[in-house]
Amino acid sequence: VTIADSGLTSQHALEENRYSLLNSTGINSDLTVDTKEIKEKEQGTFLEEATLPKEKHSLKPELHQEEVKAEELIPLITVTLNEIIYENNSIPKHPLILKQMETPFYSKCIPKITIENFIERLVKYTKMEVSTMCLMSIYLDTFCERGSFFLTGNNVYRVLLTAAVLAIKYNEDDFYDNKFYSKVGGVSLEELNLLEVTFFERCNFNLYIDSNKYSKYYEYLIMQLCGDSTESSADDDSVTSQ
Repeated sequence: VTIADSGLTSQHALEENRYSLLNSTGINSDLTVDTKEIKEKEQGTFLEEATLPKEKHSLKPELHQEEVKAEELIPLITVTLNEIIYENNSIPKHPLILKQMETPFYSKCIPKITIENFIERLVKYTKMEVSTMCLMSIYLDTFCERGSFFLTGNNVYRVLLTAAVLAIKYNEDDFYDNKFYSKVGGVSLEELNLLEVTFFERCNFNLYIDSNKYSKYYEYLIMQLCGDSTESSADDDSVTSQ
């Protein structure tokens, strides 16, 4: 399932992108962050000078982004990811899923934190913009499609974290360094550096997304968001009338 077709990833896409790179101990389930150490943003990043494009452009479509808050997109992305993982859990012995246990995205232990709370954590500490969250969704699909990667409970947190970090660095003017992001994501700095390079490599070292593809994802998310809001209002009205 892709984020664009189901919203985040469709049944046909699932068959092609349920797939994933070194064995690790897993994301720190405590996910503690020392807020005293993160008050000031730092510009230096692991990939900034070496691999990211010199000329970056922020994705600001002619849609009313300012009317949508990043927090509002979290449930939409969460639902789709949970659906994908549920589908993939039905084929635990798939050769490609077994092979993913050898990648740096695989965690032996599934974190106690839910996917929704993990995304909320990423948004809270990184201050991701709406456009960046949309870009993160596209990177998730791209990574899975090109790398024949199956999202599971054992790898989705690391894939999410890496997609978010790359999206932030590509799309936003100000961002933290990897030491900060590793604390937010509950992994070591060395692990995040490896995850970032591996993810970037699987995306063919290209983070550029054309405006048409971006708009497709963005419009889908907004459409789903508006649909949820409409249904919620309808429910409220029915309760009131009773």
